[in-house]
Amino acid sequence: AGFSGGLMAEDLCGVIAGGVATLSVIFTQNVAHQSPELKQAVKSYLEKVDAHFGSRLCCDIKKSHRDLETDSCNPVIFENAKLLDQVIQAFR
Repeated sequence: AGFSGGLMAEDLCGVIAGGVATLSVIFTQNVAHQSPELKQAVKSYLEKVDAHFGSRLCCDIKKSHRDLETDSCNPVIFENAKLLDQVIQAFR
């Protein structure tokens, strides 16, 4: 819940923060600096996010991707999940 609303401040989109957290769980062996796959996976993921959403900021992403009828970020969540899955599959 703390990721919601751009970390409660319309800053970094919570699904992006959650995506990096997910990659961290999957690709960290012991510690981050000993996990070269993690750095590359995060870089790839953020490049995909930037290309798809055009921003990493909640305030920008919700303008073009939020479902205004239901007042929901579900479209952002589902689109991000596809991007995240692409990165996970590419680095496994």
